[in-house]
Amino acid sequence: MKKLMLAALCLVLTGCSSGERPAPSSFDTASSVRFDFTDREGFTDQGAVYLDGDILHFADAESGLDTVICPKADCKHEGESHENPHPTCNGWVEGINTTCPMLTNGHLYFLYTPDMKNGGYSGFGVKKLCRADKDGTNRQDIAELDDAQEITAACCDGKRLAVAYRCTFDEHGESLDKLRSFVSLIDLESGERFTSECFEGWQLIINKLWLDGDRIWFSKTDTEEDIDLTTAADLTESIRSEIVCVDVSSNEASSVYSGKEGCADISDGYAVTDHGKLISLEDGSITDIGERSECSYCLCSEGVIIGDYGNGKFSFYCFEDGSLRTLAEPAQNKWFNIAAVTESRVYVMYPAGDDLALGVMDRENFLGGKGADIKKLLSKER
Repeated sequence: MKKLMLAALCLVLTGCSSGERPAPSSFDTASSVRFDFTDREGFTDQGAVYLDGDILHFADAESGLDTVICPKADCKHEGESHENPHPTCNGWVEGINTTCPMLTNGHLYFLYTPDMKNGGYSGFGVKKLCRADKDGTNRQDIAELDDAQEITAACCDGKRLAVAYRCTFDEHGESLDKLRSFVSLIDLESGERFTSECFEGWQLIINKLWLDGDRIWFSKTDTEEDIDLTTAADLTESIRSEIVCVDVSSNEASSVYSGKEGCADISDGYAVTDHGKLISLEDGSITDIGERSECSYCLCSEGVIIGDYGNGKFSFYCFEDGSLRTLAEPAQNKWFNIAAVTESRVYVMYPAGDDLALGVMDRENFLGGKGADIKKLLSKER
């Protein structure tokens, strides 16, 4: 549900300014970036960078203002089309499958697939990391990934971007017998890149990832045998999940956890499974915080936010004392999905009339059980 709701997120204000648009100015000190499941939105304390088609936008968390990342006066902010084959908007991004848009480290960044004018399949695996000024100008490609047909997870500590990606078909467009996945770490200043060894599997996907120092933790899910996913009735017994730690300095990988339960989230020294098992990334110890049907689990530095969407309830498991408490519902709407938790904010998706909306809450108030108002940032008709 979260993926579908976030994928639907897009533009509210498309009107053009009669003068130049100011560039977002408060990202020099952004200490981390959180991405949604599809990695097409980047969240920080200051706001969210997201893609509406092939145009980059910024939604300011404080003012609620949504703007295209483009300073040009009277720009129509149009993407590529038959009528507009050579876009001039500074918010436009080239090619397909642009991911990981973010404003941090004093710059705008995004991963994109260069437009393949000559056709063929090999180009689908190339992703380039572009760095630009905060208004989208002065662009420069600083790093390149190969075999990156699909970005499957990402995280950023403000100075480095860690990405997981996989390759599912060869240069002729034929499906691979076993899928290939990698994890890369890119320095946002120098473009220097580390890439892990290849991980192979029948249906392998790396879908959660966390970076701390010289170690990268991630969750990879696979099946025990080659299964036709289009006809399989039940995958429960075949799916296996593993949490792996890669040491960047030595490129050595070690297993932290393996089992049938999928990983719901990895962050802040822990992983949590789909059925409420909390796993320490340091020593692999497991704490059962209680299985709940149809629940989501979202990690932050203080504990685990547990969302019971079926009943519109949220609770919180505290790391410090192991307590479990019910969180107060926002006055405006109790039905929401958590998109990201940053240093002082909680971004949420929720229904607003006939629309889907992106909003933001105060983190301290929400996690402290005091309740928090949802400030609406964006909406899109469903």
